[in-house]
Amino acid sequence: MAELTDGLKIWLAYFRLHYRASLAYRKSFWLQIVGMFLNNTAFVIIWGVFFKTFPNSLASHGITMPHAFLLFALMSSSYGCVSLLCGGAFTLSDQIVQNRLDTILILPRHPYFLTLLSKSYVSGWGDFAFGLLLFLISQQITVVVCGLFLFFTVTSCAVLTATIMILQSLSFFMGNSEQVHRLGTMGMITFGAYPEEIFSNAARFCMYTILPVGIYIYLPVKTVLHPSFFLFACVIASSVFVVLLSIKVFNAGLCRYESGNQMAALK
Repeated sequence: MAELTDGLKIWLAYFRLHYRASLAYRKSFWLQIVGMFLNNTAFVIIWGVFFKTFPNSLASHGITMPHAFLLFALMSSSYGCVSLLCGGAFTLSDQIVQNRLDTILILPRHPYFLTLLSKSYVSGWGDFAFGLLLFLISQQITVVVCGLFLFFTVTSCAVLTATIMILQSLSFFMGNSEQVHRLGTMGMITFGAYPEEIFSNAARFCMYTILPVGIYIYLPVKTVLHPSFFLFACVIASSVFVVLLSIKVFNAGLCRYESGNQMAALK
């Protein structure tokens, strides 16, 4: 328990440091937040046009506007959390290729944890705020629904972060995996923004196995719309599995890491 508390304190300390650094350029800070907010708003407007133009077609697939907006709200808020709290996941491949993990490996914490803390992206505030606002205006708010949404924001953040770390860790084995990471991450975000009902059974199978979009978005949304202890347990178990797999892949790759002796350059 003490170790968990210490970890949270370190996380908060890094977060405060990144936040204060971003405030050094206040205009850029607010411009990035507003820009991301407007970008997400445009996507919601497009969905509104779809529901007005093809209401019967979407309804035939069991897709309603609150359902579609809940998908995007959860995707937006969880992606914002990743950007704010675990931004270093997006730069792992670059650190591996350029032998810049040395400064992390000498610190008395697990490098997986410290890698996540090494970056924070201001635009995440826009994603997170937009996700919460869209949820509040598109859903029937109850204590249970709010609690589930906030909880699944955390689990979705963990699953997306773990998936990105797995894709980035491939650089330990195959050299630069930046393109694989870009495709995988965009796949998670793109497919997660659309209801699974529009995809074929084969595509759904891939999104619950190869690329865990189902664990990231679909199962949590189903649980919020139709609360079920079984679905809730499935989300927790599958999320823990993806996170543990991510740590295992990272540790296996770390054994293959070759130091670039960057510490000598810092002397």
